[in-house]
Amino acid sequence: MSFGRLHIARAIPEFLSQFPDLKVDITLDDASVDLVQGGYNLAIRIADLPDSSLVARLLAPSRRVVCGSPGYFRRRGVPQRPDDLRLHDCLSYRYLATTGSWPFKKGQKTWNIPVIGSLSANNGDVLLAAAAAGTGLVLVPTFMVEQQLRSGALRPVLTTYSDSGFSIYAVYPHRRHVIAKVRAFVDCFAERFGPAPYWDEALSMARGPEEN
Repeated sequence: MSFGRLHIARAIPEFLSQFPDLKVDITLDDASVDLVQGGYNLAIRIADLPDSSLVARLLAPSRRVVCGSPGYFRRRGVPQRPDDLRLHDCLSYRYLATTGSWPFKKGQKTWNIPVIGSLSANNGDVLLAAAAAGTGLVLVPTFMVEQQLRSGALRPVLTTYSDSGFSIYAVYPHRRHVIAKVRAFVDCFAERFGPAPYWDEALSMARGPEEN
């Protein structure tokens, strides 16, 4: 839901101004839905997509970063490498298949770090609020944490490591001819987000955990 609230909703007015004859009906839900049974024209999915009967159009990459509040780092210290996360309170997103571990990669080396924490939730905004309050660390998509990184409420760590990564796709059922309104919607958002999405700028500008 967070991507829809933060980025799709922000772009809808511009899309409707370009296509004033279209009507948009949006449902926000973190759970995967059956497009055909639900009567949906398309969905936005952030995942490593399995093979399916759906057509998938890449809209943007989705990088994840470990973040915590300045107060948390003063109290618990700053992890310098993925293995250090075993000693930290790591807040988990329940819908991920890897809820109990966080994956990282650097060069040819990979880690799959078991993590534990005081809070898990099926909503990323709950985890972000807890992290900003100093409860623990979160592994969160950069599209969710743009404003917190810009303000300094959350600080990134382990930025020289990457996680396994997901991508943001528009998916829609196979049809002989793609419905014009679906093509217009997908083209608009693919152009708006792209291979270097605007929200990643906040990560490059973010202060480190020990900076004032």
